[in-house]
Amino acid sequence: GKHQELPRERWKLYDHAASVLIQHWDVNKHLKFENIEADFIGEDDKKELLRRLAYRMQSGGGGLAGNYIHREGLQEEFENYLEERYTQTPDRAKRIADAMIQQFRERNFILSLYGANLYGFVHRAFLEFFCAYAFVWRFEKTKELTIEQLQTNVYGRHWNDPSWREVLRLFCGMIDEKWAAQLIEYLVPIVYEKTGNDAEDFLNSLMIYRAVQNQARMNNRTDYENSGNDEEDLVNSLMILRAVQG
Repeated sequence: GKHQELPRERWKLYDHAASVLIQHWDVNKHLKFENIEADFIGEDDKKELLRRLAYRMQSGGGGLAGNYIHREGLQEEFENYLEERYTQTPDRAKRIADAMIQQFRERNFILSLYGANLYGFVHRAFLEFFCAYAFVWRFEKTKELTIEQLQTNVYGRHWNDPSWREVLRLFCGMIDEKWAAQLIEYLVPIVYEKTGNDAEDFLNSLMIYRAVQNQARMNNRTDYENSGNDEEDLVNSLMILRAVQG
């Protein structure tokens, strides 16, 4: 309701907003209107579809502008999910996917038509949230990712990419603090090594690092409230590391 208190943590706020939009995305009602008997697509299915889409789109080469996917790619993701999750035949999966995509031509939901057969999230923030959610799912639920893989293949590879900063920040806020701490510890020597003595690069590298630390501490209110100046703590840690290595 409109009087419901909103979450304070960033990722929970996105989750709340996304849940509202997902509820309005009534796939089954639209399929019934199109004379397609497929009333099995629930909220969990829609979230999984959005996680898959966000992961694919974020992994593309669009950078901060990469909030779009061509109809063919969108159709492929929908069809693959319907075949894998509900063992639909290719012909039936295609028919259902066609109808689902057609719905975006008539009305905007959490996904929208942007023209010329291009589709995307109504705001990039939802792409970033569902991409982070996809990593959480693969790390905690399906165990497809280990903490070592997250360190090297995700954080080590993308920490200095502006288009990934929000995804990395959200992910650290969504997982247990002990795992977030390991990701932060892994980044310290990398940040120092890559930036060297260039002050401007050093300060830029702190942006993602500071955000990750803040988000991780939000999971423990007591530690967060008693933590003092987060930026000062981070700079001190990096200076100590520099002195030891120097």
